[in-house]
Amino acid sequence: MMDKKYLLITSDDFAISHSVNQGILQGFQHGLLKSSNFMAAAPWLPEAVRLTKQHDLPIGVHLTLTCEWTNMSCGPISGATSLCNELGYFYSSYEELLTTLNIEDVKNEYRAQIKRVINSGVTPTHVETHMLPELLFNGSEAYQPIAQAVEEVASEFGLIYTYAVDNDRLKYFNDSFTMTHMSFEQITERLSNYQSGIYHIIGHCALDDTEQNALSLPEEPVYRWAAKCRQQDLDIIRSEAFKTFLEINNFELIGIKELLELHNL
Repeated sequence: MMDKKYLLITSDDFAISHSVNQGILQGFQHGLLKSSNFMAAAPWLPEAVRLTKQHDLPIGVHLTLTCEWTNMSCGPISGATSLCNELGYFYSSYEELLTTLNIEDVKNEYRAQIKRVINSGVTPTHVETHMLPELLFNGSEAYQPIAQAVEEVASEFGLIYTYAVDNDRLKYFNDSFTMTHMSFEQITERLSNYQSGIYHIIGHCALDDTEQNALSLPEEPVYRWAAKCRQQDLDIIRSEAFKTFLEINNFELIGIKELLELHNL
C-alpha cells in the first residue's frame, strides 16, 4: 500500500516562444520543475530541442490541435485540412475544431507531432494534450473520441497519456490540478489536504517580458494566459517558500520515470 505523497510538477507549452522556453529552463535549473512537453508544431521548437539536449531535460509531447493566440499561430504538421482554417492555421478552440475534424486526421497529426520530436533527436517521456484537460467535466463526452485517439497513438509509441481517465478517475494520479491563476496560498491549501498518493500540478512557466505579452492583445480574454500568470508560476516553482512547504508536508518530487516505476510500467 502506498504510504507516501508523490508530486509531479509539470510546465506546459515548451516551444511556443523564447520566453516560455527560458521560463521552463529556469524552472528545471533553479526550481522544482520535473517535467515539460513540446508543442511540436510551434515556432520555437528548434530552440526547445537544443535546450533539451544541452541540459538533458525530460520532455514529453503536448499534442496540439488548437492555437489560441492572436499574434502568433501554427498549423498541423500533416497539413490535414479538417484540422485547420482557410489559412492553414489551427482553430483557436476545440468548439470550432469539432465542426470539421476527421478523427483519422487527428491520429495522423498526433503521429506527425511525436515523430517530429523523435526525428529531432529527443526521446519523449509521455504525451499530454494542449487545451484539453482530463475528461472529468460536464460535456466532456464530445471530446471522448479525441482522448481515445490520444491513447491509441501514445500506445503505438510506448508512451503514457498523463491526462488519461479510467472509470471516471485519473489513471495515473489521485488528483491533478492547474496551478496557473492560483495564488501561493491557494496552491498550498489544496496540497495540505492530500493524504498518501500520487499527485500532479500543471503550470505554465514563462518570463513576463515584451515578447510573451505580445502573443495577444490586452483587451482579449486569452491575454490573461500570456505572461503575468506564467511568471507567477515560475516564481512559485522557484521559491524557497514552496520548497520548504513541500518538505514540511513530506512530498517527494518525482518525474515521469518515477511515475512509471510507481505504476510498475
